[in-house]
Amino acid sequence: MHNLKFSYEQKIHFQEAVNRHQFAYRCTPKTEPRQEITDLHVEVSPCDYWSFGQDGFGNKTIYGTMTKPHREFYICVSGTARVDWRIYDGDQHFLNLLRTQTPLTVPGPSMLSYLERIAPYVNKKIRDYGKACEIMDWTYDYFSYTKGVTGIYTTAEQAFTFGKGVCQDYAHVMIGMCRYFGIPAQYISGAMIGEGFSHAWVEIFSDGKWYGFDPTNHLLVDDMYIVFARGRDSSDCVINKGTYFGLSQEAQEIKVLVEEIK
Repeated sequence: MHNLKFSYEQKIHFQEAVNRHQFAYRCTPKTEPRQEITDLHVEVSPCDYWSFGQDGFGNKTIYGTMTKPHREFYICVSGTARVDWRIYDGDQHFLNLLRTQTPLTVPGPSMLSYLERIAPYVNKKIRDYGKACEIMDWTYDYFSYTKGVTGIYTTAEQAFTFGKGVCQDYAHVMIGMCRYFGIPAQYISGAMIGEGFSHAWVEIFSDGKWYGFDPTNHLLVDDMYIVFARGRDSSDCVINKGTYFGLSQEAQEIKVLVEEIK
């Protein structure tokens, strides 16, 4: 078990003033079996109104609006988390849904060829947990972490064809492979200690429990990770969604901090 201090901070600079700005942020971790959130503080400016809600997957979400013209927008969510990954979550509400491929995870020709190659090794493992370990090994060995090659709409098949990508791509590929073998898998967005930005990883269901896998870093998820949101793929876990009126380019600054409290 570890006690962590966290913060997610975003500044948006609009070139021209915008108005009727509506936003939804999934950057607020919630208390659940593996993490207890305390000392939560939220700052949003400028803002007419904001409130907490939850989406269809139960992710804690900040909804709000700013109607008046503005050229700057700021949000900061901070608090502490007591994290203990020895406590397993057994929630089975979305198991069938999380066995089903999505447009972002479904394997195409390149992935299917690779899956046929690794199937004998994966199928040697009896438990789905062991199969997921094998899949993470093969995903990590195949991929090269490279920024600027993929984008938020890049599919697992496209990223796999490139052989390069970032944490979102690693997660989509591993999820697609796990589901190919019938293993329920879900996309996780959150943060981990020492990264300085948001991160994505995978959870798989085996023997009545959810296990965390970080294929980008080739690690089993431990007490140094904080969960923001869960879903079928990255589209269910987008940290910042919003609309506004105005023709303006925008620039964003994002800082994510996770530190251990000694």
